[in-house]
Amino acid sequence: MKLSTADSNGAYAVCEVVTPPNFGPPVHLHRYDDEWFYVLKGQYRFVVGGQETIVGEGGSVFGPRRIAHTFQNIGTEPGRLLTISAPGGLDLFFRDLCTLVVPGELPETQEFLKLYEKHNLVYIAPPLAHDTVTTTGPVLQGREAFVLQPGESRIGRKLDVVGDEMDVLVSRADSEGRMSVLENLTHPMGGPPEHSHGREEEFFYILDGEYEFLIDGMQIFAKAGDALFSPRDVPHTFRNVGSHGSRMVVASFPGGLDDFFADLETAAPAGKPPDLNQVIPVFSKHGLKFVGPPLRARNSA
Repeated sequence: MKLSTADSNGAYAVCEVVTPPNFGPPVHLHRYDDEWFYVLKGQYRFVVGGQETIVGEGGSVFGPRRIAHTFQNIGTEPGRLLTISAPGGLDLFFRDLCTLVVPGELPETQEFLKLYEKHNLVYIAPPLAHDTVTTTGPVLQGREAFVLQPGESRIGRKLDVVGDEMDVLVSRADSEGRMSVLENLTHPMGGPPEHSHGREEEFFYILDGEYEFLIDGMQIFAKAGDALFSPRDVPHTFRNVGSHGSRMVVASFPGGLDDFFADLETAAPAGKPPDLNQVIPVFSKHGLKFVGPPLRARNSA
């Protein structure tokens, strides 16, 4: 568990899930929460909204609420997924599920179906197997699921934000405002000025490399697999302290971080030093406060 439903007052939950080879959940849908998956390790077969695709490391899948979906680890070793549900509750489901099942098995029992009902999930069909024909039941609402392979973005290009490169994995519009998710490539010594968000809480998951974070005055060094959380109104910043580009998943709850970065890209064009007279109004527009300079500027002063 990276971020619990309790941590977010019910707004979202973030889990890291390890799945054995050939394993995956039954075909199901969530009545009330959107679900997002990022493949950290391995190769997965996803079926979402009746569409099947293979997704490897660095790929992601977004399944809106009330759209049937499932997945299967098709590799020969355990795979890992980072998952976000908005609103929260996924961690509570997994907690209860652990009391019912034997690892590697998902029996169809009345208790199992009652658990689905308790957590507002709908059971549709058994888990996938390599030799089965995929079926996921009906799509019950208009929003579409989507898959992004590594390096793809919902806006069709990378954002260049003061030297950082960002792919939009879930936009505010995709999630009806519940969340925004981006993949951020930070170059050595790169990182934002210290700031706070008046609207959003922010979650960071380090994919590779090394970062130094400053959150509410606390210095934290983070590496691959580490997760960090900054509540709204808490000053924070980070920098890449490695010798190569470092990557992380950055998510905001509610959404809007993608809109902020798009506006910031326009206000601070690539190849030019940022003009604070242009940048600070963008911060204000999106409910952010400029607190102090980037970490690199402090250390070089």
